[in-house]
Amino acid sequence: MTAVPDRRQSRGRRRGDRHADELRALIHDIGHAVAAVSFLVESALSDDLDAASARRKLELVHTQTRMLTSLIEQAFRPAAGGQPIPVRSLLAQLTEQADATGPARVTLLDGPEPETDLDGGVLWRILSNLVGNAARAAGRGGTVSVGIAGVEPVVIEIADDGPGFGGGEPGWATLGLAAVRKLSGELGVHVSFAQRAPAGTLARVTLAPSGYDDTGTASGRDVR
Repeated sequence: MTAVPDRRQSRGRRRGDRHADELRALIHDIGHAVAAVSFLVESALSDDLDAASARRKLELVHTQTRMLTSLIEQAFRPAAGGQPIPVRSLLAQLTEQADATGPARVTLLDGPEPETDLDGGVLWRILSNLVGNAARAAGRGGTVSVGIAGVEPVVIEIADDGPGFGGGEPGWATLGLAAVRKLSGELGVHVSFAQRAPAGTLARVTLAPSGYDDTGTASGRDVR
């Protein structure tokens, strides 16, 4: 007699696999946040910094520590919307942190100041991975620009001058992008990538349902 697989066991394994993937993605994001905190603390303790610069580094540590707490809390609660979040303020925190801790020059472009009622912690994870990914792709001496390209819906663009699709080190961004794909689907945003000329990548994040028809220059690819 041929044994029939137990569907309950199969479903249990799938749920277990999904939980393990979610945990790996969360640990990945927490690890990056901890590394950023460590770097900022070391920088703040440097004898080369004046008092104002050291204080600003510690303020970034405070912001990053609060986000770490939020990331850990996300492991025990579902994503949910809350108070309106000023998107530009969130991007300002991310770009300043990435500029202070990463190899590339990261800047926030002038633009509008829209708000969103999406879960701020989840959106932070998505954008943090994309900005960090762009900074690592650009590398030392490279540049990353972050800007708000649209308001209805809100569209965020992250552009780097790195090697472009397939030009980075193998596997260097796999976990981060896997987290972006999963979280963007859960949150209801659309993330796409396009190659820039003569080099680099443009990531576009549209704060609209995942079925939104993004027909702009960043359509077509969802991975690097």
